[in-house]
Amino acid sequence: MIGVSVVADEYVAFEPSIQTHSGLLQLHQFLSAFRPEFGATVQNMPYEDSLEREDYYDFALTSPPYFDTERYADEDTQSFMRYRTFSSWDKNFFTPLIHKTMRQLKPSCTFVLNVGSRKWPLNQCIERECDGLYSVRKLGNLLSGSGGLGKDGEGEMFYAITKPEFF
Repeated sequence: MIGVSVVADEYVAFEPSIQTHSGLLQLHQFLSAFRPEFGATVQNMPYEDSLEREDYYDFALTSPPYFDTERYADEDTQSFMRYRTFSSWDKNFFTPLIHKTMRQLKPSCTFVLNVGSRKWPLNQCIERECDGLYSVRKLGNLLSGSGGLGKDGEGEMFYAITKPEFF
């Protein structure tokens, strides 16, 4: 939210955790003191349950939880709690996240998705779901440096997924 507040007037987020949602609302209130025209809408719900706004957004960015390797809260709204196996999580959370976001982007706009594949094949899921539909470009390992801080498997990777002009 902080970065967006510098370059845009509108920020929309979906946060399923009650505590994190509260913190994001407080952050928006803090930022409003510096930029009153900056508006943030933070909905306390899982993204996959949200209503769609087709061809609405100019840009999307997320770093979703990596199934059960990142647990932000133990609430029933968390994706690893809703979808207990990786296959179910991929089918009901991760794949819909990609396609729903792409439908909501305006033509020729980009979705930047940050994922890691140390434990689960998230990078392969992106390639599978985007193949032939969207332009996908690996932007590199921008967060965890070379070698993913010594961990096994492919580290975090930023993907730029671009919606075609005519979709």
